[in-house]
Amino acid sequence: MKCLILLVCLFATTAYAEGNGEGRPVIFSQDTDMWGLRVNATGTVTNHEKTLDVHLDELTFGSNPSNKRGAQIVDYTVCLVYQKTEEAWDKTECARPVKHEKQFSDGEVETIKDVSFSLEKVDKLPLNLFWLVLIVDNKKVINGYMTTFAQSQSDVLHFAAEPAQ
Repeated sequence: MKCLILLVCLFATTAYAEGNGEGRPVIFSQDTDMWGLRVNATGTVTNHEKTLDVHLDELTFGSNPSNKRGAQIVDYTVCLVYQKTEEAWDKTECARPVKHEKQFSDGEVETIKDVSFSLEKVDKLPLNLFWLVLIVDNKKVINGYMTTFAQSQSDVLHFAAEPAQ
């Protein structure tokens, strides 16, 4: 009985903290090697009354070794996304992009530490229907731009369905 009470208290404290201004771990990763630029990040997402704050402890960019032309970053941001159709997701809100112009040669890697973003919450929609995507704009070698994506866990915002402080 004492163990059950202790577990209930521990769970209640954790659930309260996650829904009320405490950070929850977030991991951004790519599910394919098809991108010319590899992107990975780890950090926390914090639920506030009107915003979601994303702090990346570590953000790593790298040119895919199979991409012999390298990659050139223009900027990057974090967006709140939802499942629009069975095959596609769409953005609702994005944080202000961080300019970061850098050319990567074949296999080159760069790690950036301590980057923060703030996203306005979408009114009238439960946050557990959303997740986060790290979006990196790249210049194409030949002409124009392309975008690289790294997605968070699909359930990363389920904790934020509860009211925040």
